[in-house]
Amino acid sequence: MKLVSRFPVMAAVLLLTVTVCMQSVEAIDEFDLDLDFLRELSRIEFNDYAELQLSQMQKKYPDKKDIINLEKARVFYSLGRSREADAALAAIPKNSPLANDVLLLRAQVFAARRNWVEADKVFKQYFAANQKPASNKKSDTNTFKQAVMIYNMVLKSMNKPAEAAKILDLLANIKGAVDERQMEFLKLQTAIDAEETKLLSGGTVNTTALNAALKGMENLQFVRDGVGASASVQVARANILLGRSKLLPLLKAEEKNKAAIAKLTEFANAVRTIDMIYARLEELEKSLGLTNTVKSPVVEAIFYKAIAFASHAAVTYAKGDTEKARTQVRGAAVYLERLLQEYPDSPFQNKILTEHEACSKFSEAKFGEKIELRQGGSAAIISSSLEKADAFLQKKNYKEAYPFCLTALRAGRLSNKLPDIGLRLIMCLAEMDDLNGADALLDYLSTMFPQAEGTADAALRLGAMLVTRARDEKNPARKQELNERAMLAFDKFVTAAPSHPRAPDIAFTIAESMYQTASNLAMDTNKETNEAKKLKLQQQTLEAFRDAVPKYQRMVDTFSVFDKGIRSLYKLGWCYDTLDEKEKAAEMFLSYYDNETDRKYANDRLQAKFRAAYLLLYGEHPNDAIAQFEELLSVLSKKDSGFDLNGSTALQIKEDSASLLPWAFNLTAEKLRPALSIFQRRQSTLQERID
Repeated sequence: MKLVSRFPVMAAVLLLTVTVCMQSVEAIDEFDLDLDFLRELSRIEFNDYAELQLSQMQKKYPDKKDIINLEKARVFYSLGRSREADAALAAIPKNSPLANDVLLLRAQVFAARRNWVEADKVFKQYFAANQKPASNKKSDTNTFKQAVMIYNMVLKSMNKPAEAAKILDLLANIKGAVDERQMEFLKLQTAIDAEETKLLSGGTVNTTALNAALKGMENLQFVRDGVGASASVQVARANILLGRSKLLPLLKAEEKNKAAIAKLTEFANAVRTIDMIYARLEELEKSLGLTNTVKSPVVEAIFYKAIAFASHAAVTYAKGDTEKARTQVRGAAVYLERLLQEYPDSPFQNKILTEHEACSKFSEAKFGEKIELRQGGSAAIISSSLEKADAFLQKKNYKEAYPFCLTALRAGRLSNKLPDIGLRLIMCLAEMDDLNGADALLDYLSTMFPQAEGTADAALRLGAMLVTRARDEKNPARKQELNERAMLAFDKFVTAAPSHPRAPDIAFTIAESMYQTASNLAMDTNKETNEAKKLKLQQQTLEAFRDAVPKYQRMVDTFSVFDKGIRSLYKLGWCYDTLDEKEKAAEMFLSYYDNETDRKYANDRLQAKFRAAYLLLYGEHPNDAIAQFEELLSVLSKKDSGFDLNGSTALQIKEDSASLLPWAFNLTAEKLRPALSIFQRRQSTLQERID
């Protein structure tokens, strides 16, 4: 680990140390201190230390498990480890005092995944019960403010401008959260957002509402503060929307409407506004410490200047100045490429791609020159394609999602996002009945990204899809094929995510499926009368049992603390027994007897103990069977043994043990007799020499 990477943690420690010193008068709550430290570690993305802090807190504060699970979920969601985060939230009881916090976190996760409908539903529940912050503590007020702003974004994305504006009123319940100017700005911005959504979806823009928002922003921009600077950027944005709402209908008959297009002034106004405010935005960027970050106000300004230039190229072209129009559209493309390269995680990423493509189409149509995306485009193409694919996947429209998944795959072949891309593509291929394609892609992901969450999710979903289809399949051969494919997919899931909560059950299902296949072959062998076919089936049966062994062994090695890990010892015993590996079978049976605690398997414990003794009896060391038979007879004579002493299993095993014990002594003697004879002869010879 680089030394420089430790400085943020040291800063966090110092910050908290200072806080402790300042609280000399007040009692210090050690848990709150640890909690603040955890949040600081997460904030500065010092993830290894955050996980270590979580682990220590779980041991240190066993009575605070709910709030620790909540924080664990936050940390894991931020790391992209959704399964572990979901499990942490699921561990919090529904009647916990933290129920509202759980609700809020779920809503935020839905919003982050762009599942607007579910986010809206959960946010409604949250705000119905919470009209103000939980307390006046800074952490609570910040949390509430963030919730309001995220829900505002969700509602705007759903084209619900009135509701989006209304939710902002809750900010008034937070002391010092926003002043009058800030609240006015947020509501005007929401109005502009709503009109932009209409324009992008092909709807009709309400120019009256847009002009009113533009006028309001113009009134805000003349005070030299952050609100004024931000308002200027929104003035440019509103001008672009007004201009495009006029330009797009005119372009349907471009030649006829040249004169009208040439008169449009909104795009030039937008460029002038950005140029006028740009120096101020750079000052704000430095003062806020946002230089070269995606949160910089400069990013938004460059984006709107770029699309203003791109749109104004159409106006310039209509005026007959083709060379200037060519320069403008190419300049816009350069601005957009700069944003992709310098700010790859910008929230405008997908819009930048769309605008760049529009620049290329305009240039090709007017000047016969396509504008290729030269740098920084892969990540944006992936993100944009997946966003479009997800919109169809949410509707289970796999055929329409497929081309976008394929585009993302081509752009991301060398990207660490490939597992997430592959997950979506595998879902599409499986639903489109291209199972060979789905299997091949999963094989590739398992080889190249064996531990990636996307690989595990892809394997799990493919397995689940195939199991569902197998359940509904009428053709026996096809049903078996689907089940076998499902087990192969599940096997890759267990390999990729052995710590997943469902991994033990799924791993056991795989082993049981293979055991069932072997058992079916064994029954077919018994029924077969043709000797040649019978011999072939016998070989297949042995191979099937041999194939099941490593799957049960994985249960023992990896999931031994789970009930199914213990149960696997019993099945391993029978596998080895069938394969005529007596010592291994006896070892598994005895281990099962010693470790099984579930009373419903009491008879199986007795069967395992007896079978181990029987195998030892006819093995190389029959004397080892004696102790096992004696222990069985002893246990089955005790009233408090925990076994059903009057049951048929116990009675039969007691009777068989009693009859086989003398035979065990006899076989032991037979084994020892040759050695004893040699010893006696040597003793006689020695005695003769002495005499």
